[in-house]
Amino acid sequence: MASHHELIKDLTDKLEEWDYKLDRLEHRARDLPKDLRTEVEAKLEKLKSYRAKLEDAEQALRNDTDKAVHEVEASIEDVWDTVKLLFEEIELDVKVDVS
Repeated sequence: MASHHELIKDLTDKLEEWDYKLDRLEHRARDLPKDLRTEVEAKLEKLKSYRAKLEDAEQALRNDTDKAVHEVEASIEDVWDTVKLLFEEIELDVKVDVS
């Protein structure tokens, strides 16, 4: 099992990677037809909302004791699974219409 500090670092790294991917997807979405762009932008807003939740969880990890880490870690995993699915969905939308 990862230590408290390793969990924080892992989440921080994931959030940085996520920021990069979000930025790339936002730029790619600009070239989509308007109806699809609107749909993708709505999904991106959901991703940003989940990202904010993960950032809150990251802060909670920084503030909480090791005892509370397990609860926070479980909530992070739930959100992260949803985020992965949304990313895949958006990437598929972008690839299908841009190519």
